[in-house]
Amino acid sequence: MNYFRLHDFVSPPDAWSLDYPRYLEPRGAALNLFGGKKWIDDATIELAFVRNGTPVDYSHAGSAIPVISGKAFKICNRFWGNSAQVVPGLVGGSIRGYYVVNILSILSALDERQSKYEKFANGESRHGVDKTGCYRWVLNPIIDPSKVPDGVHIFRLFGFGVMIFVSEPLHDAMVAANVTGAGFDPAF
Repeated sequence: MNYFRLHDFVSPPDAWSLDYPRYLEPRGAALNLFGGKKWIDDATIELAFVRNGTPVDYSHAGSAIPVISGKAFKICNRFWGNSAQVVPGLVGGSIRGYYVVNILSILSALDERQSKYEKFANGESRHGVDKTGCYRWVLNPIIDPSKVPDGVHIFRLFGFGVMIFVSEPLHDAMVAANVTGAGFDPAF
């Protein structure tokens, strides 16, 4: 199976820009954003504007937290299974019908022979966190399909959680439905 890097770089210039998500209640509590751990199931997530603008079906809050419209939810949810948790989002304090996607599948699926990357050195830390063995950067990622379990259609890379990858069937469904804001780069 082929995989694609999913991003929001194709959003129109006047599209909204959303800040890092927070729980609405308890007011302002921080979320575990990249750890692959479930959020509070019955929570609502608050998404403040960095810049108000045109809504899109797919965008990122903060650096890489997917926010999807109801239209995108209907398309994507049938693919996610246990790989993602979807929680209602309240955009700009009043806009409903959007969802924040918590990606639970974190995989060591990078084909390091074919990808360009650099890892942190032994004992190297960032913000007090040991980053030994994590990727410092990844360019032109190639996914090794043998490292992706059957049924996983969305995931982040272990050691470099800012990149999101989707399977070809999920990619094809999003493209066919014209999910606005979503961009794809081949990772095969």
